[in-house]
Amino acid sequence: KVWYNGFYTNIWSSPVSTEWYPAKSGQYTYQYLADAYTEYVLPSSEVFSSNGGLSWARGVALANKAEFWLSNSQSWASLSAAAAVVSADSTVDFKTLANVPSFQCENVWDNDLSAVLYSGSIYPRNDFFESAVMHPDQVLKEIIMIVHPELSSIGTHKYFRKVPRGTLSADNCPFDASEDTSDDSDASDSGSSSSSSTSSTSTAAKTSKSAATMTGLNLGLTVSVAILGSALIAIALGTLIVLKCRARLSRKAVHPDIIA
Repeated sequence: KVWYNGFYTNIWSSPVSTEWYPAKSGQYTYQYLADAYTEYVLPSSEVFSSNGGLSWARGVALANKAEFWLSNSQSWASLSAAAAVVSADSTVDFKTLANVPSFQCENVWDNDLSAVLYSGSIYPRNDFFESAVMHPDQVLKEIIMIVHPELSSIGTHKYFRKVPRGTLSADNCPFDASEDTSDDSDASDSGSSSSSSTSSTSTAAKTSKSAATMTGLNLGLTVSVAILGSALIAIALGTLIVLKCRARLSRKAVHPDIIA
């Protein structure tokens, strides 16, 4: 389960307000999540405010359902630093973030890996918003690597970085706990033979699921690359045609007797 968004506090509004701006149905970021075989926690029918965002309370409620959080350029140095921020919005308490599953499981990723702070600038320039649109295959690959850890070796990260834990005391990951509890229950209710059989079945199931997922993801990547390649070829051909037409017009202007 994935939560993909960024939240921002509008200090110019009256009163000051904080809203989440998640990936919505119909947006290319939303399509990334579908192509990466993720379960997005935001319902496609969700109704947004007139400003296009979700309330702080609603965003936290959705974050509490997700194992992974893909953050949209929040630029947090660490999870503990994020939870320690004092908001200008008196109705918001960032300390609540420390208890959401993605923080507890240390599965928060920010797309600011390629952000650069230039001399004289106040805020870093995030290359994700400049070059990523031309490299959807790379973005999709990174999301796949994040939400399917068993496929983390298929490439390297250019845009997303894992936000470090910092000093956050996080040892209550509900997803890890549920898996451990299930394993312990099997061990206590069954003998060593039964436990071994269960383990083998579980491993086979995971292997089969990973293989099926990899096949689907490879197909998705192939289709994305093919579409991008076709678009680039069309742009190149269009550019050549325009240049050729302009050259003919230039020659005709210099030599009016030339028949095109």
